[in-house]
Amino acid sequence: MFEYHHKVLEKIGADRIIHPERDMAKRVAHLIVSEKVLDYIELSDEHSIIEVVATDKVANRSLTQLDTRAKFGCTIIAIRSGKDIKVSPSAEEVVLKGDVLVLIGQNNDLDRFEEEGV
Repeated sequence: MFEYHHKVLEKIGADRIIHPERDMAKRVAHLIVSEKVLDYIELSDEHSIIEVVATDKVANRSLTQLDTRAKFGCTIIAIRSGKDIKVSPSAEEVVLKGDVLVLIGQNNDLDRFEEEGV
């Protein structure tokens, strides 16, 4: 059904077509399937941004020690501690248990981080 509406809108000249029901359905499905992911934003079919809670597995370690880019192919772009948020955190930033990590990367890399990293 979405594809039909998409084609019709393209033919009448729409520059940008938004499918909120489809996008929200994907987002909610991802949140239901994963107990670790707090939020999920699909950037494309292959790339997303996720928010995950830091567990004991990553707590009290710096971003250098975690080395998520080399180990999992994804990047921590922000860390939220309570109401404080650090965007583009430094490599020396230490993750505490309960912090919210915001990661960007390819979906398969993010899935691997979710399963093995936290």
